[in-house]
Amino acid sequence: MISDALIARLAALRAKYVQTFEAEASALDGDIDSLQSDAEARERIRRRAHRLAGTAGSYSLLEVQEKADAVEALAASGASHADLTRAARALATALRDDFSA
Repeated sequence: MISDALIARLAALRAKYVQTFEAEASALDGDIDSLQSDAEARERIRRRAHRLAGTAGSYSLLEVQEKADAVEALAASGASHADLTRAARALATALRDDFSA
């Protein structure tokens, strides 16, 4: 059985993690905006999405995890800028929605 103290600690960690979402969304927006002109932007988006997918999954933030997984796959597959931009913007929106909740 999980103790109340452990449940409280996990809830506090999850809340602290969600507080990073606005900064993550802003950084993602910056990379999306530079996707056409910056050869490294796609890789930054892929790495950020990979990290978000793993950590969000650990905290049962399933919408963020799913959207981040999709962005990572698109970035890695060489999908069009338009498709990657659309998915990454959806991820940024999900981050902001969870941050503001």
